[in-house]
Amino acid sequence: MVPTLDGDRMYVHAQPAQALHVVRMFSLPGLPLPEAEVSAAQVRGLGVTLARLGLALRDFVYPAQPMKLPWDLQHAEDLTELTVHLRDPAQRALVERHLDRFREHALPIIGTLAPQAIHNDLNIHNVHNVLVAPGNHEQITGILDFGDMVSAPRIIDVAVSASYQLGTGDALLTNVL
Repeated sequence: MVPTLDGDRMYVHAQPAQALHVVRMFSLPGLPLPEAEVSAAQVRGLGVTLARLGLALRDFVYPAQPMKLPWDLQHAEDLTELTVHLRDPAQRALVERHLDRFREHALPIIGTLAPQAIHNDLNIHNVHNVLVAPGNHEQITGILDFGDMVSAPRIIDVAVSASYQLGTGDALLTNVL
């Protein structure tokens, strides 16, 4: 933990008629994942780290868990009403088709799976989320930024993380195979 300039372990920020905000700063060794070389071993290491995090969070409860975030995958069907804002009919049809598939195949199952606290944003493109060892980019040294944490089935954390591993076009599965 990094102390404040006054040597305190946390800083409490208070404004009249607003909730208190507590700030704690941590320093973890590592290089942000987007600055590291990508390898199959690193992707596997990220999967192992995500599994360990899921196990560590399985009994964790925090006050914001009931909060509903628009990017929480378990609520994807709520995005249906926004498809009218897609100007390209082909894009709109593609999104609507996938939302229909979500409603048909995923939604009935999601409700049967036990929820728990999940990170919900293990994103390899977000410099705030994953650190690797500077001398060994395959070794994950830290997971940060739990601001998108929600209560959801653990498989959603796996799906979100896996989606960020996908490539594009003909190389869609290059990073995950």
